[in-house]
Amino acid sequence: MADALIATAEAMPTAPEFIATTLIPVLASRIGTSATLIINDKGKYTVPTIFRTLIVAPTGRKKTPAQKSIISALAELEKDSYKRYQHELDAYELALVTWKKDDGPPPEGPIRKRYFSNDDTLAARVQIHAENPRGFLLYRDEGSAFINERGRFSSGRGDGGETEADLSEFNGGSLSRDRKSDGSIFLEKTAISRTGAIQYTKLQELMGDHRDDYGEWARYLFCAADAPLSHIDLLSDDGDTGLQEILIELIERLDELPERQYVLRDDAAKKAFMEYQHELINRANATDHPSLQAAFPKFETYFGRFILWLHLVNAVLAGQQPAVAVDAYIVELARQWTEYYVGQFQLLMALNSPQQELTGDLLRLRDYITRKPGKTVRELVQAKFGKTTHVKALVNSLLEKGHIVEIDDKYSVNSGSEGE
Repeated sequence: MADALIATAEAMPTAPEFIATTLIPVLASRIGTSATLIINDKGKYTVPTIFRTLIVAPTGRKKTPAQKSIISALAELEKDSYKRYQHELDAYELALVTWKKDDGPPPEGPIRKRYFSNDDTLAARVQIHAENPRGFLLYRDEGSAFINERGRFSSGRGDGGETEADLSEFNGGSLSRDRKSDGSIFLEKTAISRTGAIQYTKLQELMGDHRDDYGEWARYLFCAADAPLSHIDLLSDDGDTGLQEILIELIERLDELPERQYVLRDDAAKKAFMEYQHELINRANATDHPSLQAAFPKFETYFGRFILWLHLVNAVLAGQQPAVAVDAYIVELARQWTEYYVGQFQLLMALNSPQQELTGDLLRLRDYITRKPGKTVRELVQAKFGKTTHVKALVNSLLEKGHIVEIDDKYSVNSGSEGE
């Protein structure tokens, strides 16, 4: 699957990290409520496989094609499911016409199996989840819609409880809805994962002062990987990579996993977990950046979720039934995955945090140097980034943060800055 994923990214071209960042919540949505990892039984500390991801990149870096290379597998399954539902609905309506009270209870209507939805209103989420207890994926091409379209149908009465529901859903908490027309719905546990894409400037606008008191942004895994320019190579095109077929088979097998709780296998796995968990807590305590203070506890949660996700996905890909106990190797893999997204979050904070001086110009300058490396200070001034003193201040700030490097008085993006 990794080979197919990388080949798909190279063919677009785009960053393979964009595709992988979409893959995580897609597969998590198929595991859904069926699995939990017990971290601390006495403390009732368990984690589900619920993920929220956002790809962050400028226009033209193949954000949408990267996501759709994964979403297309769900779309194909959604199409087949809808066809079956329509067929079953026709049969149901026919049976209802011929049904008589003497025949016993009336026939039950069919339920449409869902894989993903673009409708992220609270009412839609509750209704879809009630009919699909395992869970599903919310996908918005413009990820900003998760935030700025809340309450759009509440007739000016706040956001209709959507913010509170969003925060509760992250932990797999309960959801309920009361309507006079169709009664009440209550879901004891939920598993709704999310994914989308967003541009740097829009994200900066939505993040505002970065206080993040409710941990809104701390609940997302961001990927701001450097994507190549969209130069298509037709000469090396050798056909389909087979990614969609692999994904469909994997998704169908994940759907078949039984409801089960999983545990850390032994002291080695527990020690590996404790070491990184303690590190994350200490890093949260050491920082004075408000967004990072909110994010590190969520990364602790994602660490546990990655453990469960990797354990289940790797087992299914190997054609095995996942063992109940998770070993230390998977814990180490999960640490590496988590640390990557910690680095991506820190990169975004360094680029667009209002706590950083010259924030907007820093972001614009880094993007410009990414597109056009090898520029001198004079050439950057000519590109209208300001006077020489201002440009030098920007360049020095980016150099200090490790985002760019200087070679012979010319500046380029530091290829090793990703994840720092």
